[in-house]
Amino acid sequence: MVTNIMANYSYGEDCFNEIPTVLSQYSIKKVVLIGGRRALASAEESVRSVLENTDIQILGSFVYGTDSTQTAIDNLVKNETIQSTDAVFAFGGGRALDTIKMVATEIDKPIFTFPTICSNCSAGTAVSVVYNDDHSLLRYGYPNSPLHIFINTKIIANAPREYFWAGIGDGISKAPEVDRAVKNAIE
Repeated sequence: MVTNIMANYSYGEDCFNEIPTVLSQYSIKKVVLIGGRRALASAEESVRSVLENTDIQILGSFVYGTDSTQTAIDNLVKNETIQSTDAVFAFGGGRALDTIKMVATEIDKPIFTFPTICSNCSAGTAVSVVYNDDHSLLRYGYPNSPLHIFINTKIIANAPREYFWAGIGDGISKAPEVDRAVKNAIE
């Protein structure tokens, strides 16, 4: 399969091979990996393999928590290793990516996203949903947009089946969202 680059996306089974080239544009030499347990298990080894013989150092790998909460954000922000990185690599689905985007914004570091399921659009958006610890809505956050998104289609294809169907539902939901946004903008 050929990996293609469109704007700030790389996709395909071998898209991680493009990480060193993409990072060189930003002079990034130190990264941290943050994600959900399953997401890191599905992608971390491949990313480490690609970066193994480069001058890009992985400072550490961290599980974000289990929900996109202010507590999870605060715990990651205070981590000195995360603070000392040049960039953040975010792995996972919506809750993980929303959390990690807020962390990267709070520590003023660029973020690169690695979605591992297709059931959300968090990998490319400049919005995050942040919850209280009791799972009630706390706020919407407006983090910086990811500099680049690495969509490994093999990882996404191997994700649990229910996430694929959730992704179809997410895609279908975009049509009425866009119609409503356009209608409200015109009125």
